[in-house]
Formats: sequence, C-alpha cells, structure tokens
Amino acid sequence: MVALNDLPDEIILGIASLVRVRQSPNHLLFLSAGDVTIAEDLSPEREGLKSFSMVNRRIRRIVLTTWYSVIQLHGDSDGMLKMAQLLRTFRENSQAAAAVRQLYVCMDPISHEFTSDFLKHNEEVATIYETARSVGILFPTSLFPAWDDLDYWGKTLLKRADDPKGSTDFEVYDHSDSEDILITQESIRREAEFGLFGNLFQILLLHTAGLRELIAAVPYNAWLPISIDPFAGGQRGNSNIPAYDARRLLPKLTTLALRPVEEFVEHGLNASVIATLLAIGPNIKELYLESCLLLTEFWPLKTLKNITHLTLSMTRVSASQLRVIVGACEALSTFKYTPCSDKELFFGAKPVEPGEVIQTLLPHAATLKTLCLEYFDTDPHVFITKPAGQLRQFTKLENLWIDGFSACGSFGRLSKNNSENDLENRGPRTVYFLQVFLESLPSSLETFHWSDELFDDMEYLEWIFEKLERFPKLRLVEIQCDAGEDDMPVVWRVRRALVKAGIESPLYGEMATNAEIWDKDF
Repeated sequence: MVALNDLPDEIILGIASLVRVRQSPNHLLFLSAGDVTIAEDLSPEREGLKSFSMVNRRIRRIVLTTWYSVIQLHGDSDGMLKMAQLLRTFRENSQAAAAVRQLYVCMDPISHEFTSDFLKHNEEVATIYETARSVGILFPTSLFPAWDDLDYWGKTLLKRADDPKGSTDFEVYDHSDSEDILITQESIRREAEFGLFGNLFQILLLHTAGLRELIAAVPYNAWLPISIDPFAGGQRGNSNIPAYDARRLLPKLTTLALRPVEEFVEHGLNASVIATLLAIGPNIKELYLESCLLLTEFWPLKTLKNITHLTLSMTRVSASQLRVIVGACEALSTFKYTPCSDKELFFGAKPVEPGEVIQTLLPHAATLKTLCLEYFDTDPHVFITKPAGQLRQFTKLENLWIDGFSACGSFGRLSKNNSENDLENRGPRTVYFLQVFLESLPSSLETFHWSDELFDDMEYLEWIFEKLERFPKLRLVEIQCDAGEDDMPVVWRVRRALVKAGIESPLYGEMATNAEIWDKDF
C-alpha cells in the first residue's frame, strides 16, 4: 500500500482540491445576516484543508498555494492584528502572497475598538511602517496618505483622546469650505480607527496582485483618505489627488462585492469611493453592492464601462442614479435588483419601480442575458404603480427571475382578506397586466423563475405549458410560492407537463430561493 507521503505532487494537489473551501463568501454575503454566520459556514471547510496541510512539511509546501488562494479575515477585537500578521506572512513569503485569488474581509474598527490594542504589538506596527515606506506610500504622489499621517493619527490622536487632562472638544477649521467643525473625543477616535484600518487594508492589497475576487464588509469610510488635521487645521493626506490617478494595484481583479458593516449601513457610497475602488481594479467585470446607500448622482462613468454583471441588493438608489449607473455599463449582460423597503428610504424618496428598471435597461436589450427583479420580499412592501410591462425587446434574454408583484404592480396583490369589491375591481386589471407580461416573454428564455402570491388558485400558470412551443430553448422552470402550496393541483399539473416535455421543474424545497445567487451554476 502506497503511503500518503509517497504520492506524487499532482495527486497531493488533487486531494487538496477536494478539501479546499468551496463556498464563496460572495454568495454567503446575500444569504447571511452577518459575519458570524458566514464564519460558521466557512470554518469547517477551512479546517479540513488546514488539517491536511499539517500532515508533514512536504504536503504543507505542496498545498501552500491552495491554502492561501482563499483567505477570510473575520474581525473582532484582534482584527487589525490578524491583518498585520497576514501582511508579515506576505512580506516573508512572496509565494503565499502571489497565490491569493479570493479575499474576504469583515472588519468593524469602531465597534471592536481594536486599534489601541493593536498599537501595543510593536513588531507588527514596525512591519506596517517599514512596508508603507518600502512601497512608496508617501504624500502626495501615491494612492494612500503618507505613513506620517498614519503615525500621527494612530499614536498622537489616540493618546490625546485618551488623555484625561485633555479637552473633550476641539474646534477645527476646514479651509476648504470655511465652516467650523466641532470634533469630539469620539470623532477623533473614529477618524484614527478609520485611518489606520483603511490604510492597513490597502497596504495589504498591494501584496495581492493576483487577486481575482474581493469581498469586503467594512465601513466605506475606510476607503477615503484622511483630510482634516484636528490640531493643526487645514488639509492633510492626499484628498486633492483625483481618485482616477490611483495606481492599478489589482490588474487581475474581476469581482468586487461590498457590504457595510451593521453600524454603518446609513453611511453611503460616494463617487470618490467608487472611483478609487474601480481604479484599484480597472478590469473588474462583476460588481455586487449589498445594503448600500448611494450618495451621488455623478458616478465615475469611464470606470464602469467594463462591468458586465451588476447586482444591487437592498440598495437605496433613485431612478436617476440607476439610469446613470446602468447607462455607464456598456457591456452589461447580467442585472439583478432587489429594492429596500419604503421605511429604509430617506427624505420621502421613492424606490425605483419595476417599470422604471425595465426602461433603464432598454439600451441593453440586445445584450442582456440575465435579469432578476424581486419586489415582494421587501417588508413593508414597496407600493408599485409601474409594473414591469413587456420584455419583448430583450431578444437575448436567457435567464429571468421575477415575481408577480413586479409583473402586475400593487393592484395585483390579492389575498384572502380582500373584499369581493376589491377582487372585482382589481382582478381584471391584474389579469390584463399578467397576460401582457407573459405574452411578451422572449423566445430566447432558457431558465425562468416565477415567484407568486397573487392568486389563490393560480390557474393562470397553465399558460406556461400551453405556450411551450414559443420557448424552444427552455430547460428550467421554477415556480416559487408558499411552501404549503406545493400540493396545489394546478402547480402539479404544470410541473408534470413541463417534466413530460423534458423541462426541469423542481419542488419548492429543491429550488433556489435567492435571486442574488440564482445563476451561480449557469
């Protein structure tokens, strides 16, 4: 019997590939409420590869690239220390740094207040200092603020904010707008935390030139340069340098997924942050934004032209913002949109309605292959007066996920509590919009996911198999309704007819129920 250590390198790598981390944090980001759940899902897979790599030195050497190809940093009180230790590893082992393909980082420097503890680790602090100097992070010619700024903020300010003899408030004059800014101890601490964390994160990215996928659940403030010196006044850092001048640090990055940590959901993304991120990775093709508040109408349009996949999940965006963003994505082939609820919108803003989304996408009608719209999962429900309407112009559409609410509008929301008058008045209008929508589905469809809570009898579903000749490429139809409705006669008739025609139609418990990751296997 051949011993494990006698196996050739190729077989060792094959075994490692079987126990490597397979779940993507990019998908878990939309399935999990927070990082704790993501960590629980990923840890068992990570431990399997770790155990295998520790069999002996030879195996550890062979599987090193597999081990470092997928990295997850789950931040708590030692979050910044973990990042600094990883940086040391990259500095000492260039092979490990070159192997990184996917990086997931979830850090909240404010809630965990880990900067002051981190500064006690002199060796790690020295490593960051030396690294910053060696890679040329110096004002004003680089992407990031000078290390002198970091040193000043991280040590002087934290010490000053903790000084019991110091003043609790500081008046600072920002000469850029001549307005007085009152900075408290807490705001000083926050700026220091953001500055140190943000720059450490970006220094870490300097060492991962082979990175393909970046998933970051961090405060968006971490991407911004430090701009105000609360003691000397005036501008510091490189805030006057346009973000589009940033070096192309991650030329192989193709996927970027962003979600704010819980405390900073109300802090939005602005043009500077987006421009900086897309300049760091100029070849990004897939952009995922989850639970974001978009603050700007003026997006860096040139940096979006390579985007082919855009997911906006629970994102607060206006119709005008959406037109600008989608219009700038010249090569868009996949678009997914799930709105936030009315109660999450600010200042009386209106959510983008399904009909407005379709109108926005019309310039891409000849290239769009995947479209996901889901409105009925918002709570409370968004009131829809402009349903999706027709999709006839989307002649290349292959994958469609949509719900009856999006197709028919709010007047189509019929339930057992509706009065007979409501049913009489709204029913015909609902049927009309439903018929118009279904009749407009393009013949190019291959996969179709329909979420429904419009009618109790759902007899209209029979239209799907009565018109099968119109969809020669159709191979998958998913009918998602309440779990208890799986035994409804009409649903079973439709499924039997579809299966008989060679089209897959799974039960509720066997189908995808999340639009954001629905097409991951297509």
